[in-house]
Amino acid sequence: MILSSPISLPFGSANVSFFPEGTTAALRREAPPSQTIVITDENIARLHASLLADFRKIVVPAGEDSKSPEILCRVAAECLRLGADRQTLLLGVGGGMISDLTGFVAAVFMRGISCAFAPTTILAMVDAAWGGKNGINLGETKNILGTIRQPLFGMHLPDTLPTLPETEWANGFAEILKYGCISEPEMLDFLEEKDLSFFQKNATETAALVARCVHIKSRFVQADEHETGIRRYLNFGHTLGHAIERQCHLSHGAAVGLGMLFAARLSAQLCGLSPEAENRIERLLERYQLPTHQKLDIDKTLSQMQKDKKRTGREVLFVLLEAIGKPRAQPVSWDALRDFLQNDPRWT
Repeated sequence: MILSSPISLPFGSANVSFFPEGTTAALRREAPPSQTIVITDENIARLHASLLADFRKIVVPAGEDSKSPEILCRVAAECLRLGADRQTLLLGVGGGMISDLTGFVAAVFMRGISCAFAPTTILAMVDAAWGGKNGINLGETKNILGTIRQPLFGMHLPDTLPTLPETEWANGFAEILKYGCISEPEMLDFLEEKDLSFFQKNATETAALVARCVHIKSRFVQADEHETGIRRYLNFGHTLGHAIERQCHLSHGAAVGLGMLFAARLSAQLCGLSPEAENRIERLLERYQLPTHQKLDIDKTLSQMQKDKKRTGREVLFVLLEAIGKPRAQPVSWDALRDFLQNDPRWT
């Protein structure tokens, strides 16, 4: 059962208030318009104008390209113009791009002011709005500039989900599947019985699943806020996923899903993951309308991965699976990665 009252969850250096089922009234109570500046994108500003009424607003273009140093500086300048000071709360309302951008601005504006998030996509609700990592892209390299700054609160607004296109539901479920793969095999059992249309029609079940994911992420971040140990497991699927996301103009979820499938294949070769588990991950990706094939420019993909934060000289750190629910971080050489990609027809 999902509670409408807030839950305090530990995320490393801070306890963050989690509102599983927020309302417009609750949002205004926690983020008084007179003390708050909203950062959002053009789509949210248009679709949810009544939600944002009375707030000072900074509206940026929708899409990953807004996670850039140029937009960051523009937003900071707008904060100054709107009279932001050290008591101002920056409230990010939108998807993962908005939470990244808002958290980054909050971390550096006047050497740090408070932020909070009202995520409006499944992806942001289960992942991007939680954990304190805020990344900005530099050219084609994803999240290479970043901060770790925990928000005051995260407030899920289920009323925003009916406006999501089907592709955005699939986008978010890639991260949900990730949690099942690295932490809770029982979640995969449940997801195998359902599909996207079930969750689109059942708000209570969706809220429960989302809350379950937030609690899982809290456990990882509380144990390792700065990603020196087990928080790395949350990167399952992201090492290849980040490399191909912008190269192939894919959504984050589609790219991460492909990355999970590749990591599962590596795991079968390097960690003894069973063929049944590998096939199970593939079937789940297909069930939740995520791609399982993508033609890649392998040279460009490897070049992009060599800019990844997880590289170490001649190797890159991959999150692999010994079994469903048993992840491990393992360095893989560039030569081995090239061989895996070139010899798998999914990528060529």
